[in-house]
Amino acid sequence: MQFWRVQPPALTPGLATQWIIAALVALGPFSLTMYQPALPLIGSSLRASTGQIQLTLTVYLAAFSLGQLIYGPLSDHFGRRRVLLAGIAIFVLGAIACVFAGSVHMLIAARVVQGFGACAGPALGRAMIRDLYGPKNSAQALAFVSSALSVAPAVAPVFGGYIATWLGWQAIFGSLAIVGACMMLFVLLRVPETNPYVSEGTLRLSPLVTGYGELLRSRHYLGYMTIAATSTAGSLAFQTAAPFLMIERLGIAPSAFGWLLIVLTAAYFAGTLLANRLAGRGTVNRTLVLGSAFLLAGSALQFGFAVAGLMTVWTVMLPQVMWLIAMGIILPSAMAGAVAPFPKAAGSAAALQGFAMMAAGALASLVLSQLGIGVISLSAVMLVLAMVGFAIFMATVIAARTRK
Repeated sequence: MQFWRVQPPALTPGLATQWIIAALVALGPFSLTMYQPALPLIGSSLRASTGQIQLTLTVYLAAFSLGQLIYGPLSDHFGRRRVLLAGIAIFVLGAIACVFAGSVHMLIAARVVQGFGACAGPALGRAMIRDLYGPKNSAQALAFVSSALSVAPAVAPVFGGYIATWLGWQAIFGSLAIVGACMMLFVLLRVPETNPYVSEGTLRLSPLVTGYGELLRSRHYLGYMTIAATSTAGSLAFQTAAPFLMIERLGIAPSAFGWLLIVLTAAYFAGTLLANRLAGRGTVNRTLVLGSAFLLAGSALQFGFAVAGLMTVWTVMLPQVMWLIAMGIILPSAMAGAVAPFPKAAGSAAALQGFAMMAAGALASLVLSQLGIGVISLSAVMLVLAMVGFAIFMATVIAARTRK
C-alpha cells in the first residue's frame, strides 16, 4: 500500500479541527521568526553585510507570497491535501539547504526554496477553514486559529536565540527541517481532503488567470485584501528592523530579544480574542474600522517618539503593542470577508490575499532597507501603511455599502 494514499478520518467543524489547521498555518510564521535572533551572528559567520542578511528575510517573504499564487489554484483543482504535502516537502528541502549554506548567497537561495514551501500551510489552511465552516462561521474560526497560531512566532525566537547560542545558527534550520518532516507525517495521518470541488479534468492556465482577474475586479475583495496586507506589512517591516534596533543599538541579548517578542505576540493574541468576541456580536466591517483606528494610533505614536529622538526599549515596544493588537483584530475579519463570496475558488481567494500580505511585507522590508534601519524610517513606513490601508478600505468597502 502506498503511504501517501492513506486516508485519514474526516475533519468536522470543531475545536480539534481548528487546532489542526492552526498547526498548519503556524509553519510559515514559525520559520520566519525563529532565526531572527541569530541574524547578527549569521552576518558575522558568513562575513555578510547588514543589507545582505536583510535580503534573506526579503527573499523569503517574496517566495512566500508568490508561492501562494500557485498553491491556491492547484488546491482548488487537485485538492488541499496533495498540494499541502508537496509544499511541506519543499520546505524541508529548503531548510536542509540552509543548514549547509557556506555563503550568504547560498543562504539567500536556500531561503527562497524554504519560503516557497512554507507558504503552503497558511495558504491552504485558510481555504480549509472556508471549506469546513462556510461563509458565516469562517470569521470566528479564523479568529481562533489566529489566536492559537500566535504562539508559534512567540516561542520560535526564544528557541532560536538559545539554539544559536548553544549549537550555532545552522542548528536553527536543522530544527526547522525536523519540524517540517514531523508536520508532513502529521498531514499524512491526520489531515484528509476538505475541498468538495476537486476537479478530475486537465489543469489549464487560462482559468487560473481568469479566476484571479475576477477576484481583482471585486471592489470588496480589494478592500479586504488591502487592509490585511498593510497591517501585515507593518509588522514584517518591524521584524526586519527589530534585531538591529534591539540587539545592535540597544544592546539586548539575543535570548532576551526572543522574550521581548513574546510581549508583542501577547498583544496579537489579545487582538484575536477581541476579534473572536466581535465576530459574534458585530459586523466584519465595524471590526475592521476599530482595528484600523488602533493601527493609526500606534503608528502615529511611534512616529512621534522617533521625531522627538526618544529611543528606548519601551518607546519602541509600546507602539508595536498597539499595532499587534490592531493586527489581531483585523486579520481574521479581513480574511473571512475576502474569501466568503467565493466558495468554489476559496483556495485562489485565500492565496491571492496571502500573496498580497507577504508581497506587501517584502516590499516594506525592501523599502526600509533602502532607507536605512532606524526608528524614523521604520515609523514613517508604518504610518504610511496604516493610512493607505484605511483609505482604500473606506473607499472600496465602506463607501460602497453607504451608496447602497
